[in-house]
Amino acid sequence: MESLLKQEQTTAKLKKSEKIIKNKKAYREELNPLLDASVKTADPYRVCWFVNYFSISSMLMLSLVAFKLTWEAQLVLGMLIGFFNAMVVNSVHEILHGGVIKDKRWQYAIGLIGFTSILTSVTFWNIWHNEMHHERTQQGRLDPLAWPSLDDYQKNKWQQKIFALTPGSGTRASYFFFFFWFSASMFIGQFYLRFKMKNITLRQHILISLENAVQIGVWAAALYLIPSSLWIFCLVVPFLVQNYFLSSYQMLEHSLMPITEENDVLVNTMSINNFPLNILHHFSGYNVEHYLYPEVPFSRLPKLKKIVMDKYKDKYKTLSKWKAIYLLYQTPRVYKNNKEFIHPETHKVVSLKE
Repeated sequence: MESLLKQEQTTAKLKKSEKIIKNKKAYREELNPLLDASVKTADPYRVCWFVNYFSISSMLMLSLVAFKLTWEAQLVLGMLIGFFNAMVVNSVHEILHGGVIKDKRWQYAIGLIGFTSILTSVTFWNIWHNEMHHERTQQGRLDPLAWPSLDDYQKNKWQQKIFALTPGSGTRASYFFFFFWFSASMFIGQFYLRFKMKNITLRQHILISLENAVQIGVWAAALYLIPSSLWIFCLVVPFLVQNYFLSSYQMLEHSLMPITEENDVLVNTMSINNFPLNILHHFSGYNVEHYLYPEVPFSRLPKLKKIVMDKYKDKYKTLSKWKAIYLLYQTPRVYKNNKEFIHPETHKVVSLKE
């Protein structure tokens, strides 16, 4: 009887320990002994995916301009251009984390080319995404991509204006959110980082301006060279489609997860299962693994996932993409507290499930 009591106490302690908030460093210290050295080794051959995506997108664009096609064929080609542009961005994302090539000059050059379709500066991305977001994920105001608390929402007129566009607001406009939000968030982020936060150097300001100027120049050249009758298929349709793919994955990483005091990846991040499209979508849904080890090549994230799930099976969270999107539209994008959402107009409260 006494031994049984001790066993129950031990089990209770283990369950309680699973709830303890950790940071990324603590998880990595626990996981590192379980990882094969090859998992974290850069895979330079994956730069071929960037080349392939970019080449296919370029050839489709040339086909649209060079051949007289029906509008139905033009629409299909425009949608394919948008898809491959999104995969170019995903590939650049992987490269800028150092999982493919370590040479910063090559990373920079590839990033400048690959981010042109979303008009995003490489310098900005490295600060905003790689440094600020990855290191302060879901830590309230410290994370530039975290949704606001009710208090912050009530003080921020900009948040109040965009709320009606966000999933969970209940408006018709919110159903178009995925088709523009990624580009909009990058534009807002660049403005906010440079002119509101004012914590970047003059050199970074200049680099962001120059990179944006080059990218705007490419867009201006495209507008000049492409007949105006094809703008909708060559520019507008790809813009909408690429935003859908990028926004849908970006929104599902953390938007259904609680705010955390520490950057506890197993608590504030969720992986998305989009089988059988995981490989086709450049392993975009392996979020928990990526936030624990951003330097790991994306092709090795499935192997890392098995190790992480085996180690933290009670804490690991994952949903199918379609179920996650459904839940996203059932929850407003304002936090009442760390674990509850609140609709600021109807005052409906939605609790996060464990």
